[in-house]
Amino acid sequence: LFQDIVIALGRGERELAVTQGNFKRKTVRPIPLLSSAWMSAADDGSPEFRVARALVGIHHASNGAGDQPKIGPLRTNLEPVDWKKRCRAWADKDRAVVWNAVNLATNLANVLQRRVMDGQRTGCERLPLASRFAVPLDTVAAFLDGELDDQRIADLIWGLMLIDDRGPQSTDCQETNDLPLPRIYALLKLLFLPRALVADHVNGALMWRLARNGEEGMTIRPEPRILPRLRAGRVGEACRIAVQRLRVSGLPTMPGALPDGSMRDHTWSEYTGDARRTRRLAAALLIPINSTSVNRLVHLVHRGELALATT
Repeated sequence: LFQDIVIALGRGERELAVTQGNFKRKTVRPIPLLSSAWMSAADDGSPEFRVARALVGIHHASNGAGDQPKIGPLRTNLEPVDWKKRCRAWADKDRAVVWNAVNLATNLANVLQRRVMDGQRTGCERLPLASRFAVPLDTVAAFLDGELDDQRIADLIWGLMLIDDRGPQSTDCQETNDLPLPRIYALLKLLFLPRALVADHVNGALMWRLARNGEEGMTIRPEPRILPRLRAGRVGEACRIAVQRLRVSGLPTMPGALPDGSMRDHTWSEYTGDARRTRRLAAALLIPINSTSVNRLVHLVHRGELALATT
């Protein structure tokens, strides 16, 4: 199978990345990019493939329209390659490389935190999390529940990132909404979107989506305090910060504050003290979702009776 070949190449690249190709006094360059045909040939339709494809589709980002990209694609968070030379050469290892030998969830959380920090450092107008591909929310729910094969996803990420897939964006994915989605995920994911929010009036109802190129919308400023708290298990603090940021952005959430101004914590209490679930939650925030999937997130946390007044 082509997928097995892709995974084998990815494992070889991972070994090369450890020494940046230095082998018996010779320097071996990164594996050359494969043609885009390999992506479709390796596609087995599995949720693991969809997650990996969406993650490797996270591309470089700039700090404004027409500017030169400042942040590299996801591959630069896995290995020290010169992405400005189409990853044909090794680069001096820098802080962008955060992937290590620990579990997949921790690695994805590391990547998310690194990209958010680099986005702020370079003045990016948007979070550098945009991808050419997306996964349905049911797949995200399965990932959160630990139902997917993490090792397979990791192997596929290393293999699929070797494919030159710079074609047009293709984030369409079929949503079934069959699996329950944790409200805490919806709350936090709204702060880790690559574009602003837009509300369309459809048959008298508001349908939320991501803004298209050049389109203005509700911009939710990222909060750098959330991820460190979430990863440290301080779930309540992370969620309270998210609630405050959404409210300031014009998207009040439910449930609201108690009469004394404190927040109701019962909606995220199931994650408190569960390091494994909290780690997977932080990792899931990196997985790209479809533009129209945002509508479900908003309606899971938004106080609907105030929607018309705030848009």
